[in-house]
Amino acid sequence: GVINKAPFAGDTLVDIGSFKAVVDIMSVISGPKMKIKGVYLDKLTAHVKVNQMGQANYDIALPDTTQQTAAVDTSKLSLTIEKWQLSNANIIYDDRTSDMTALVKNLNHEGSGDINADVYDLITSTKIDSLTYEMGGTKYLNKNKIDAQVTMNVDMPKSTYTFKDNSFKINDFLMNFSGFVALPDTENINMDVKFNSPQTEFKNILSLVPAVFLKDFEQIKTDGKLAFDGYAKGTMNSNKNLMPAYGIKLLVENGFFQYPSLPQPVKNINLDLKVDTKDGSVDNMVINLAKGHLEMGSNPIDAKALVSGLGKMNVDAEVKAKINLEEVTKIFPIEGTTLKGLYALDVKAKGVYDTLTKQMPAVDANMTLANGFAKTKDFASAIENIQMIANVKNATGKFEDTKANVQNMKFIMDGQPFELNLLFENFNDYTWDLGAKGKIDLTKITKIFPLDGMTLSGLITVNDFKTKGKMSLLNASKYDQMPTSGDMSFSNFTFVSKDFPQGMKINDGK
Repeated sequence: GVINKAPFAGDTLVDIGSFKAVVDIMSVISGPKMKIKGVYLDKLTAHVKVNQMGQANYDIALPDTTQQTAAVDTSKLSLTIEKWQLSNANIIYDDRTSDMTALVKNLNHEGSGDINADVYDLITSTKIDSLTYEMGGTKYLNKNKIDAQVTMNVDMPKSTYTFKDNSFKINDFLMNFSGFVALPDTENINMDVKFNSPQTEFKNILSLVPAVFLKDFEQIKTDGKLAFDGYAKGTMNSNKNLMPAYGIKLLVENGFFQYPSLPQPVKNINLDLKVDTKDGSVDNMVINLAKGHLEMGSNPIDAKALVSGLGKMNVDAEVKAKINLEEVTKIFPIEGTTLKGLYALDVKAKGVYDTLTKQMPAVDANMTLANGFAKTKDFASAIENIQMIANVKNATGKFEDTKANVQNMKFIMDGQPFELNLLFENFNDYTWDLGAKGKIDLTKITKIFPLDGMTLSGLITVNDFKTKGKMSLLNASKYDQMPTSGDMSFSNFTFVSKDFPQGMKINDGK
């Protein structure tokens, strides 16, 4: 094992259960080429850290203060390894400078190949029981299973690596690879790689959803067909900001899934998605969602979108949804939670989004929630009679013509009503008109809707609070031109988060 030094004093960087090397003893005695039959590492645990100052706990090498009296000639020495194996490894990587963490549980890897030859086949097998990857508070992988079986032809004189028999599996979703990657010089990476899923069952891609995979996935009834493929072809050069052409296609036909213990399915899942860029530039990328449809019980959701370019985006998109929240709980297992209400969404957006020229698509978006209700088994109180009408309008595509309006947002908790109205407009000079009154019990609300990595509690009472203003007046400290009135009181208010662990507390305030 390795126990660390300051500023990580006392931390275990790595702990190894056992290490073994099997060596051809005659190669050690008779000649300059040492043959290692196998290297075996078992029960390795590593915890790699980079703190907010950029200091890494693996930077442990001490400077070499010895004086070299004579150069050592190693040109005649060579080494071959026939097999290597890593078993039962657990690795944590925690980088605070990029707010990124990765957790690898029970990693098993083995490989073989004559790595001293000019041309050889490299054969590897890698399995991970659980892989979690989080960045910026978002989990991109959550306890995913990984199984990679790779046979690659390595041509060292040409620096070319050709995929032969390869498969890569995430949970139940399997992909195959073909093609090559070549490194002709120190700057360019040439590639011609294709990948596809040989499976045709919708259930396989469904397994990528962590919540589905972890909740009795094997018992879920599924149906429907799947097609998935993609490519990357061309040259990558980071100095010249050059990327290969690449694209993916995903097609789902008549997808269906249902938890056996619940009465309602998600059905008629149809998806036709293509992402393509012919020259590798994100400015020329085309994202085409030609069809997106599903039905949660009797609740349809439809979406289609065509987006050209990710810099100066040209957007043409529509989304429509009508959802009975009570039916949702008959489709997805939300244990101990009661939801009710009728939710509707209707969004249309068409035009160019460009922050440099202050353009945005023309938007007509409407969202409503009627007779909403939410309650969890862990708390006696419920949020009742939730009502909301919200819309965003922009007919011209100019930032200053945007209006976002939340009308009569209301709810009742423990007999205490709360009401909010907000008009927000002009994205060139943010302008607002806000009114609120009622009581908010943060403790009860966060029991029903838990906040990840944050604790809020206390009672806030708002007595007919009103305020109007715009950002230009605020920046100019012209508070007399921003009419504000009303009062607000706090009782036993606390706030703690992972970014503000010392927290704050207001016992009483008005």
